[in-house]
Amino acid sequence: MSTDSQLPRGLRNLIGIALFLALLVVPIFMLAMLYIDRDDPLSQIIQKQTPAMLGVPWAGGAAMIVVLLFKPVFGDMEFEALGFKFKGASGPVVLWVLCFLAETLAIHTLWMP
Repeated sequence: MSTDSQLPRGLRNLIGIALFLALLVVPIFMLAMLYIDRDDPLSQIIQKQTPAMLGVPWAGGAAMIVVLLFKPVFGDMEFEALGFKFKGASGPVVLWVLCFLAETLAIHTLWMP
């Protein structure tokens, strides 16, 4: 199922490692900082702005996963919305933005202060 438009295997692996770091290692580091030193300025920011510090990066990574998985399964993306036609490279970019906005809106709406 390999086509010329798919990412090379090495680049896919690099993206996978970057997503792993962004979605698992960095939040664990942030949570560890909360328990090590609560008076540290960065820890205070993490406590006050948890949705922004943890939720938004997770939303970006989840949107990237949706876009990366969507293309190999369904082929090249091409869609029309609001009178605009998205083809080629603009399709995944617009899909990522829509997924990201939907996820951040859900975080904002459902987060309990």
